[in-house]
Amino acid sequence: MAFNYANLKKTARKLLANFGQSMTLTRTSEPVYNNDTGEVESTTVTFSDMGVIFPFRDGVTNVSGSLIQAGDQEVFWQGTTAPIPTDKLTVAGVDYNVIAVMPIEPGGTNVLYQLQVRR
Repeated sequence: MAFNYANLKKTARKLLANFGQSMTLTRTSEPVYNNDTGEVESTTVTFSDMGVIFPFRDGVTNVSGSLIQAGDQEVFWQGTTAPIPTDKLTVAGVDYNVIAVMPIEPGGTNVLYQLQVRR
């Protein structure tokens, strides 16, 4: 019998709606030359959704061979758009750089994204 991961996704969304906070993901495109204006331009898009942010558990910091540095935060974000490491995340007015992204998608169902962010 297969597990119903769609129900798990609904539960995660409900928990984040009740206990999470609003977060905004900002993505800026690579600069491109605009022939019409003669200028180099970038476009910016934002995505808002719910998530939670924590310090990395058990005081994990700058461990030899690790990419985690002191002050990095762990975020669980339910956005429908997959974050990428060049994105920015704003939480309660504080801006973070997205360092790493790991989709949590058991059985091929995207439930959440786990992010490593840094100020």
